[in-house]
Amino acid sequence: MKARKYNKEGVFVSEVELPAELFATGISLGAIYDAVKAENANNRQGTHSTKDRSEVRGGGIKP
Repeated sequence: MKARKYNKEGVFVSEVELPAELFATGISLGAIYDAVKAENANNRQGTHSTKDRSEVRGGGIKP
């Protein structure tokens, strides 16, 4: 199997020959599941909102 090789700017450089043994294995559904789960977890990071000290009003104590 041939694959195209590009540089950092996205310009075609050359073609390389890849051995067929690399692609002869089956698909690992567990690995795909783990990758999708990790990607979704990373996308959720930093999207929550909490109040800091200046935004909180009252203390909950009866006056």
